Amino acid sequence: MGDPNATLELLRKKVACKECGEIRVNTPSGSVCPNGHGRIFPPVEERDRERYCKRMNKANKNNGSQ
Repeated sequence: MGDPNATLELLRKKVACKECGEIRVNTPSGSVCPNGHGRIFPPVEERDRERYCKRMNKANKNNGSQ
């Protein structure tokens, strides 16, 4: 199995704003940061968004238990 941190980082690049970390929102022209940062990216797939949220929750739980 691959490195979970590497997988999380790849998902982050697909779905999150580089400047603030918010999950990008899909618009008719592509995906954008809800806070107005950056440029227009390709649309975010719902599957990737769900996987990212699930892994972030898991990572946060693991960090909180240490």
